[in-house]
Order: sequence, then structure tokens, then C-alpha cells
Amino acid sequence: MNAKSGCNSESGMSIIEVMILAVVISMLMIVMTESLTTMSSVRMEQKAHFRVGDVADHVARRIQTDVNLAARIFGGNSDDLDYLRSMAIGEALLRSGRRLPSVTQNGFFRPDAEGSVETGNILFLALRGPRVQLQLEGGTTRLVQSIQFVIYAPVDDDHHLDLVRWQSQPLVNYFDIIGIKNEVVRADALRQLAENDIQLAWDPYGQRSSALFEIAGSSLQPVTADRVVQGKEDGADSRPFVMRHMQLPTDQSQIGILLPAYARVASGFHGAFEIKVDGSISGKLVLLRFVVASTQPGLKRHVWSEIHRFLPTNG
Repeated sequence: MNAKSGCNSESGMSIIEVMILAVVISMLMIVMTESLTTMSSVRMEQKAHFRVGDVADHVARRIQTDVNLAARIFGGNSDDLDYLRSMAIGEALLRSGRRLPSVTQNGFFRPDAEGSVETGNILFLALRGPRVQLQLEGGTTRLVQSIQFVIYAPVDDDHHLDLVRWQSQPLVNYFDIIGIKNEVVRADALRQLAENDIQLAWDPYGQRSSALFEIAGSSLQPVTADRVVQGKEDGADSRPFVMRHMQLPTDQSQIGILLPAYARVASGFHGAFEIKVDGSISGKLVLLRFVVASTQPGLKRHVWSEIHRFLPTNG
């Protein structure tokens, strides 16, 4: 009897040993689960960081291309404000507190001094497009410079701040038209432009009150001050952030980075898209600074990317 009892006790585990083993296995499972969760979270943050940086860089390169091709960069003076108000989107942006940057001639960029409002959050430019080829009488051809007004500005979108890229209806350079001295040939050129849905000509050096002309039949007629230049958002590059679970943060508490960096909050500046312009009519330098933050659900830490670039232009 005793030998049999001893054999049974050596062949199995006691209840206490089973309980201890269960506790150890449970603890190991908890540790493994937490490790896998942490690894998954880190992997998600890395993917979000790469994605935010990639989208921010794409937007910056698009803006850089536009600035490089600009025939004119608009600032915050009264005449440039008149141009902005003539755009279909202009009044709405100004009512929402957006503003054009002042064009300075400091030779450097610095944060706005107290009482000074230099930094803007609207980038407004006239963009040179492809030249339009016209077939004129006698078998000759003439190239006419096309132009579009382009506006970048932060806008509210589904309780987040996104970046709109608005582009106007196409125009042509006024001087390319009046440079055609023969009135019959000029009338033919204007007819061809109208057939290609180009209705306006623009003097890039003029004031709003006298620089826009409408193609009316075979002549150019001054556009009245209340005429609005129509346009639409760029289907490919407008509002690139919210649709991808990103946003332009509105203040630094959202991500822990200085927002804004150049404007003063006390001046009413809103958001993380900043534009400064320095230079003269012969050439300017545009400072572009914006921050993009991820709004992807499930992230445990702030994921963001900062763009800070200097863009030269002859506009």
C-alpha cells in the first residue's frame, strides 16, 4: 500500500504546483500581450509619422513650384487687397480672419514685433501657365502667355483645419494681345481665345482698378470694379490633410511645438500656416512655414511634421 501511494505522488503535480504554473503562464501572457500591443503602437506611430511627412513634403513642393513660376506675389497693401476681394474666394477668407503677408525689405526674416503685423496665412499669387498658340492670318503663329490666380489658405473642414488651393479661371497677358498691332489679326486672336474659354486679359503690373480686361467680341473692355473673377478648388491638391486623417493644428497645446512661430497670437493669427515675404519688385524671398499633425485614431502620442522653407521668386 505504501509503495503504491509513493508511486502515485511522484507521477503527478499537486494542486498548489498547478496553481503556481497557471499564475506564471498568465503573467507571461500578459507581458507578451503588452509587448505585442506596444510593438503594434510603435509601428502605427512610425507609419503615421512617415505618412504625415510625405504628405507635408508633397504640399510644400507644390507650393514651391507655384512660387517659382509666379508672375506676381500679392502682399497686404490696399491694391493687393482689392485684387483678393475680386477673387470669388477672397471675401470669405478675409471675413474668416485670414490675411495677406506684408511685403518687407528687411533682408531677413524675424518674428513679428509687438504691434507689427507682417506674417500672413494667405499665399496669393499670379501663376504663369503654358503659352497658348494662336494660328493667325497668313499662316503665322503667335504665343500668348496664360495666367491663373492661385490662392493657398487654411480653411475649416469638418472641425479641422485644412489647406485650400484655389485657382481662378484662365487669363492671358494683356501685353501679348495689344502687342498685335494689326487690328484685324488682333480681332482674330481674341476670337480664338474666346473659343478656348479665355475671357479675361490682365496687366501684371497694373492696379486692380485698371488692369483687368474682358474679351468682348473683337475688343478688350475694362472690367468693372465689382466684377468677380471666378474659379474653383484644385481637385488634385486642395484640402490634402483632413481626408488623410491629418490637420493644420490651431495651437501649440495640440502637439507641443511653437504655434505660430512668426505671427503673434495677440494679433488674431490662427493656425499653423505662416507666410512671410521680403524683397522688392525685382525679386522676393518667400518664407513658408507650416505644421501638419495626424488625427489618426489609436495613436498614443502626438505625430506631426514641420515644413520650414525659403522660396525665391521673381514675382
